[in-house]
Formats: sequence, structure tokens, C-alpha cells
Amino acid sequence: RIPQSSDIAYLNELFIKQGLSVTALNHYLSCPWSYFYTSLLRIPEAPSFALMYGNAVDRALTEYFDLLATGTRGTREDLVGLFEAFITHQPLQANDLQAALVRGRTALEGYYNAYHTSWKNNVINQLRIPAVAIADTITVNGKIDKVELLDASNTVLVTDYKTGKPKSRAQIAGTVKDGDGNYLRQLVFYKLLLDRWQDGKYRMDTGVIDFVEPDARGKYRREEFAISSAQVKELEGTIRRVAEEIRSLAFWNTRCTNRDCPYCALRNLMNK
Repeated sequence: RIPQSSDIAYLNELFIKQGLSVTALNHYLSCPWSYFYTSLLRIPEAPSFALMYGNAVDRALTEYFDLLATGTRGTREDLVGLFEAFITHQPLQANDLQAALVRGRTALEGYYNAYHTSWKNNVINQLRIPAVAIADTITVNGKIDKVELLDASNTVLVTDYKTGKPKSRAQIAGTVKDGDGNYLRQLVFYKLLLDRWQDGKYRMDTGVIDFVEPDARGKYRREEFAISSAQVKELEGTIRRVAEEIRSLAFWNTRCTNRDCPYCALRNLMNK
């Protein structure tokens, strides 16, 4: 049905209250109806295996690096043990839990072996940045996996962990057909947040996409990107455009290009 003025007012109120995270923005750019149902209305969905597994890996790394920040350098077994503790509390079926345990142990043991000698303790983990204003009715927010302080002037290196099959640099940047650019957009979004948070307390010049699982050859990969002010300005323009489309419901009669999109299918039910 055609949205009424009361509907528009309610949805605008939700949007202003919630602001935009990079996840919400990427949802919208992929499919406006994915954003509408999962980010704006926040219709509950059962957590997927990938989400539960990824969360357990993130929590294990966060706790490990929190301890490292206090001067306690844990062992490989400590890191794996943290993961095991978190994953066993997820609502997984027995066979899925076993698969997750095997996968996580293998991934984190190799990840530790590859990088532990280079890990620094001058880090902030899971840095949460609340509403940062882009315009009067547009705010952005987010949580950064790891912020490493590089010098006394608060120049920082931002790291975002990723589970799953590692992507190529071109896929991350979205310069090839099978790359959507979401990961690079995430790093640019974090620079935008840090530039505007607490009068630019932290200066981010570089971001890293850090794959916690190996590629097909067993190698661990991390891709580092210099993030420019021009990229931030371009992203801000995208955010302003998306915000206007959301607030005006300009996407109401559109559908995404994925013929099997469950969110567009759900939208189609609204016409019946």
C-alpha cells in the first residue's frame, strides 16, 4: 500500500533515533528492503552459523588483546581457549558446534603462529563511537574492532577482523565484478567517524582488513589501505543521498537486482 503521512513520520523518527552504522549503510546499498527490515524495523532473525562463529572469533580476539593491553601476553592455547568458551555458549546443534570448534581451533592456531610476534599492547579494542552528526537529522555511529595507537600524536591504525574466505585486494576495493566494495567502505566509514569524534582525537590514515582464516594455500592475509579525505568526502555524499532516500521513502517502489532476495519478496507481500 501507499505509505501514509503517519507512516512516514514514524519511520523518520526511527531513522533519526538510530542513525546509520556502516552495516546499515551497506545493507541499503545492497538492497533498500534489506535495510528497511533488518536495520530500520529490526525484525528479529535467527542467528546464522556464520554470525555465531564470527562473533565468537571476534570476542576471543577482543578478550585476548584486552589482556595484552594490560601487559599480559597470552599463549596460543589461551586464544583458542577463549574461542572455545564463547562458541560453546552459542545455540548451535551438536554437529554445527563440532564443526565450529574444529574450524576455529585451526584458524586461530594458525593466526597466532602467523602474527603473535608483531602484536602490540598499545591498543583500544571494540571502540564504540556513538552518534556523530553529519547534518541536523543525520548521525552515524559504529564500533571498531581494534585501534592501534602508533605515536604520541594519536595517529592510529584501524583493524577490522573478517572470518570466512579471504578476499583479494580488488574484491575488497570493489574494482572487480565479484567485489562489492563493502569492506573498503567500512574502513572509510571508520575514518569519517574518527575525524568527527571528540574533535578528531584520533587521526586515522590507514585501515586494515584482517582475515582470521587462511586462504586455500593455508596463508593468512591482511590488506592495508591508505584512506584519504577525498574518500571520506565521497562517502559523506553517499550517506546524505541515502538518508534523503530513506526519509522520503524514495525506494518504496524499487526492488534490488537479486531475484532471490528474501527482503524484496517480503516487500511484495505488502501489496497482497
